[in-house]
Amino acid sequence: MGRIPKLIYGMVAFLILVAVPFIFYAYRLISTKTTSLSFLGFTIEAGAHGNMNYYAYYFLSKLSFLFAFIVWYLTCRHWWKYAILVPICMLIFQMAGLVNTSIDYIDEFDFWYSLPIVLPIVVILLTLSKKMAPYALSRDLREQLEDEIAKVKREQEL
Repeated sequence: MGRIPKLIYGMVAFLILVAVPFIFYAYRLISTKTTSLSFLGFTIEAGAHGNMNYYAYYFLSKLSFLFAFIVWYLTCRHWWKYAILVPICMLIFQMAGLVNTSIDYIDEFDFWYSLPIVLPIVVILLTLSKKMAPYALSRDLREQLEDEIAKVKREQEL
């Protein structure tokens, strides 16, 4: 990736992360007396939440965390970045439960619904962790050895 695309990628990630607190507190813009909202031709009902302020609070809190986790996943360069998919999956299921206004509960069974996706990710990550442990140790030892060699070279030059 070139310098300009990297800069654009970093700026987009930065702007999303800066927008997260504003997204989270956007629910305060909605009156507690409002029971439905029309936006871009869609009508959103508060349903079991009582009013749109509560609904927006629940939805935007999930959305703000989802944005933060997605940015973290996309910018992470570690091998364990796939573990971040677990909370992303959970948040998506929780948001789906919020959108379904016929449900009278929030965040009660979403964990169980996400298990078929989460369990394979966890098993794969544990397997990779076991297999990669010697490589990570050898890399750390190599870095320590290179640092020691560089230190000895600097001392000899003096």
